[in-house]
Amino acid sequence: MIISASRRTDIPAFHGDWLISQVKAGSIQVSNPRRPSQIRQVSLRRQDVTAFVFWTKDPRPFLGHLRWLDRQGYPFLLQITLTGYGCDIEPGLPDKDALPQVLRQLAAQYGRERIVWRYDPILMSTKYDAAWHNRTFQALCEQLKEAVSQCTFSFMDPYPRIKRWMKESGIETVSPELRLSLARQLSTISRSCGLPLRACCEGADLAEVGIEAASCIDPERIAQISGQPVAAGRDRGQRPGCHCSPSIDIGTYGTCGHGCRYCYAAR
Repeated sequence: MIISASRRTDIPAFHGDWLISQVKAGSIQVSNPRRPSQIRQVSLRRQDVTAFVFWTKDPRPFLGHLRWLDRQGYPFLLQITLTGYGCDIEPGLPDKDALPQVLRQLAAQYGRERIVWRYDPILMSTKYDAAWHNRTFQALCEQLKEAVSQCTFSFMDPYPRIKRWMKESGIETVSPELRLSLARQLSTISRSCGLPLRACCEGADLAEVGIEAASCIDPERIAQISGQPVAAGRDRGQRPGCHCSPSIDIGTYGTCGHGCRYCYAAR
């Protein structure tokens, strides 16, 4: 059983103490996000957990908890998002300048195969145009190439709750032509840094520029990390185009403090 912690909120940044208390208790109650009255009991005992997959924009508050989980023998994979956006897009994030060093320290301690960097989502505006993304991605690749095993990216989806903000902020819908052109440029940059680049839920057309589809919860990677076989198969609870293996997400929508303007999980 793979535990996703979490696509719905940033557990490492805001809810680490709570998670560890649930691990020590041996189980957790998880509500169906569409039907909150439906609750299931999920075991967090070591023998029942294949691996944790942690999704975060700031792992720093969770570093001590990671050490504890590692001592208890829990395998884990870190999906860490780092972009160059300012406070107009990601208003609640702490200073990002120290994060590359934190990722290098994590790689030295646990191995870079456990760390995936997410340049995600890509949004376009007059301020954040293709040239900006090229410069920013190049600089981040240079800083992270020794610390991470892969970069995963996606273009921003215009969820209904953010369409008004997009219009007011001048965020553009990315045309297929611009999408393909920018993906080609990012692929060239990542290859120059020796860093595999994968696309999350972006369709098959990016293969022509050398970008394969991502499996963020990847059975082969998790089998390598955990030393246990992981059954292949698509998580049918995720959006179309997702190649992730099945997992149990233990997060709750509306509980993240970052306040990112593009977020689908905020309320």
